[in-house]
Amino acid sequence: MLSQLLVILDLLLWMTPCSSSNQIDPSVLNTDSPQVRCKDIDVFYPFGYYSAALSGFELLCSTSESGNFSMLPLKSGTYRIKSISMEGEVSIYAGAIAGRCDDRKTMNRGLGLINLDGSPYTLSDRRNKLTAIGCDVMVLLRGSRGPGNLMSGCVSFCDTPGNVINGSCSGLGCCQAAIPKGIKSFDIEFKRIEDDLVFCSAGQRNGDNTSLRGHSSNLCSQAFLVDQEEFEFSQANLSSILPDETNHVVVLDWTIGNERCEEARRMPTYACKQNSQCYDSPSGVGYHCNCSTGYQGNPYIEDGCQDVDECSDQKTNPCAGHCINIPGNVSCICPSGTSGDGRKQGSGCKKIFHLELALGNIFQLSLVRFAQRWRMILLIIYRGNVLEKVMDIMIDCETH
Repeated sequence: MLSQLLVILDLLLWMTPCSSSNQIDPSVLNTDSPQVRCKDIDVFYPFGYYSAALSGFELLCSTSESGNFSMLPLKSGTYRIKSISMEGEVSIYAGAIAGRCDDRKTMNRGLGLINLDGSPYTLSDRRNKLTAIGCDVMVLLRGSRGPGNLMSGCVSFCDTPGNVINGSCSGLGCCQAAIPKGIKSFDIEFKRIEDDLVFCSAGQRNGDNTSLRGHSSNLCSQAFLVDQEEFEFSQANLSSILPDETNHVVVLDWTIGNERCEEARRMPTYACKQNSQCYDSPSGVGYHCNCSTGYQGNPYIEDGCQDVDECSDQKTNPCAGHCINIPGNVSCICPSGTSGDGRKQGSGCKKIFHLELALGNIFQLSLVRFAQRWRMILLIIYRGNVLEKVMDIMIDCETH
């Protein structure tokens, strides 16, 4: 009975995440004071501290001697937030999943094994890469449904740290692999594969003895997820990495609900307010809101999307002529003496040249002169007819 209890206790200790500067002790989280607000990052609705957030987007504020930090509570732990974007991303410091140095017999677990079940977040497949550092190590990412659900993986080889290339993570001391879209939880298999590797010289013949590859005892290995824009491999990583000493940035995608826009618009919980538009999340789950063209602000709150006065800023003013701001748009008017649509990206405002005016005046004068000449001709004809009639009358009189 005692031995069984010791085994259970050992398992519980193994499952407890390792300490990290980004894993805050719950005792320092000020959850009882709604007045406490962290100011280390920009926070906007639907995010908020305590009750000032949409369900699932609650944040915590850690208060400690080192400062106040915004924290994201998840099923796998509480993580310090690096940034939140309106475009649907949250960057957190997650640490490594597992790692060890050769002088340590045990594999240490880190905070990188993130569980997002029951939350509005998924792992960003656009930003994150499954990464392994080490010589002759393999990392496999499997779905949480079972060991047979293999989704991604890579293998890293090297002889010595001197053979690797700084800045390169293509299989020599460091490898990376893409992750599937929409992952919320996963399992990792990370192991050394040197016992299965056999070194064969190109000059050997069949039947010659072979040897196993060996490595220096001070090499380290590590597996983790990381934002590919925040990581650059170095030779130093092979000799000084441990899960509780390195922080890796991981990007989470956040969405509203699980419905697509077409279905969400018919629901009373539809989150997009006036002057905003809904678009489906690229992850395939949920939706986002964005202010309509000509508006800016927060589309998730009442009157959050305000009209942009493009006329007041020369950089955003689209008019070549006079600019009049209207809700969500502008009206461009060309000044007197010019013509066109009045827009910089359109026909603009072009001057009416004097030649055109001169031609117009000549045409008008020609018409006047043409009319005058025809009047004279008609008058002459008319007078000629009258004279002819008078002569006929005089001839008649003389005859009688």
